[in-house]
Amino acid sequence: MIAYRDQYAQLFKNGRNVVLIAISADPDTALASWARDAEFPFLFASDTGTVVGKIYGALASRANMTNRN
Repeated sequence: MIAYRDQYAQLFKNGRNVVLIAISADPDTALASWARDAEFPFLFASDTGTVVGKIYGALASRANMTNRN
């Protein structure tokens, strides 16, 4: 995520015509705190039930964990 943050302007044209949403199985409170502290310029979404992870085949072998996709 740090690499995306640091290269956001170049990779995503500073968000022009792009909406980047990082989805994590972590709780929203943890994501909000981390995103604020690290000054991420994009959105985070919490998928604690791993519904989105299942749809996209992003589940890791450990329960309630997702792969880095």
